[in-house]
Amino acid sequence: AKFLPSGSTFTLQLENLVAEPEKHLEALVKWLGFQHGMNGFDKTLLKEWLNSLQADPNKKYEEAYRTAVKDDAAVRKEHVRLVEEFGERVRAVSGYELSMGLLDEQ
Repeated sequence: AKFLPSGSTFTLQLENLVAEPEKHLEALVKWLGFQHGMNGFDKTLLKEWLNSLQADPNKKYEEAYRTAVKDDAAVRKEHVRLVEEFGERVRAVSGYELSMGLLDEQ
C-alpha cells in the first residue's frame, strides 16, 4: 500500500466493525463513494446483518489456538517462528500482538 496514492486503501479491523458497526460501515460506504451512502441500503437486510454480528467473533478461534500452542510442541514451535518473523510488522500496521501472551506462558 505504500506505493498507492493516498486514500487508495481502506483499513477496517473486524473488532472495530463489530464494536461500532454503523459507524464503520458508514465510513466504508463513504470511502467507496456510494452516492446515497447508507440510505441506499435495504433497511431490512442492514438490520438483519447488524443483528447477526457477534460481539467477539475471534474468541472461539483464539481459544482453540491457545490450546494447540499449549498442548502441541510443533504448533508452539511454529507460533514462536511466526512471532519472531512477523510480530513487529503485524504490530506496526494493526496494533495486534501476535504473541498473544503465549510466549510468556512457557
